[in-house]
Amino acid sequence: RAATRIQAHFRGRAVRRWEREELAKQTLQPALGGADNKQRVAYRVIFAARRAFVEHRAAVRLQKTWRGHVTRRDIRMEIQGVALKTATKLQALLRRSAAVAWISRRERAAVALQSAWRRRRARLHTLEELRLFQVVSRIAAGRSKRQRLQQRTAAAIEVQRVVRGYFSRLGLARRHRGA
Repeated sequence: RAATRIQAHFRGRAVRRWEREELAKQTLQPALGGADNKQRVAYRVIFAARRAFVEHRAAVRLQKTWRGHVTRRDIRMEIQGVALKTATKLQALLRRSAAVAWISRRERAAVALQSAWRRRRARLHTLEELRLFQVVSRIAAGRSKRQRLQQRTAAAIEVQRVVRGYFSRLGLARRHRGA
């Protein structure tokens, strides 16, 4: 806008100066020339106005072309900037998604390993408990057998003691009678 205003002021000044010069020529030349001269002056004025208009139009066209070029360049740069920002954000999102997927796979693998380890430990613990139960059962069974054996032995000893006592008393009584 500022450049357009400066150019407009310059063109206006140039046209006003040109008009003054043409008017000065017009006033001097009719005095020198006559009717033919008036017509030539009119044609010159028209020609100069057309030339100024054409130059003005050319300047406007140049300005329009330049502004269009600058605007298209700015739009292209803005689009490139937006595209770059969008591509950067998209890359960041893709990298984040890949990282999340990688972490998720690692977590699933860790969970699977932990689950397998816990199953193995539980199975080993169960087997160990089973072995301990079997050992305790054997110990209990052995103790029970020993207690029964001790009870049988004690009963046998008692029976033997009673029988020996009986036979001893019987033998003493026979000796006593026979004596």
